[in-house]
Amino acid sequence: MLVRFFKNHFWVEQGTETLWMAWYLEYFQDSFAAHDHMWIDSMFGHLDDPWVPMILTAIGIFALIVGIWDLHRFYARQIMVGSLQFVWTLFAVAFVWHDLHTGMLGWMTGISVIVCIRIFVNYIKPTFHGKMLENEIKLVNGGDKRE
Repeated sequence: MLVRFFKNHFWVEQGTETLWMAWYLEYFQDSFAAHDHMWIDSMFGHLDDPWVPMILTAIGIFALIVGIWDLHRFYARQIMVGSLQFVWTLFAVAFVWHDLHTGMLGWMTGISVIVCIRIFVNYIKPTFHGKMLENEIKLVNGGDKRE
C-alpha cells in the first residue's frame, strides 16, 4: 500500500487539499456574500450553503481512497479527476469573481487557480510524456528512415 501511496501521491495531496477547502468553507461562513443582485452573485452565494462542504468532503475522501489504493475499476480515476477538476474550477471562478467585486486578491483565489492548473497538467502529463519518449527514441535510433 505504501508503494501505491508514493505512486499516486499527487492525487492523495489533491484529496487533502479538497478536504482543506471543505474545512475553509465550513469555518468561514458567508465567504461568497452577494454584492449585487446579479444572477451570478446569487449562484455563487449558494456555495456558502451547508451541503457544499459535505460534498467537498465526499470528493476529497474519494480522491484519498482512489489515490491510496490505486483504483482503476469502474472508471474510478476518471470520475475522481473529473469531479476534482469541476470543483476546483468552480471555486476558482467564484473566488476570482468575489475578488473582482471586493477589489482585493485573496489567498484562496491563488490556491484554487494553481490547483486547477496542477490537476489538468498532471492528468494530461502521461500522454505527453509518452509522446516525448517516443520522439527521443526515434532521435537516438537515427530518426525516421526513408528509402
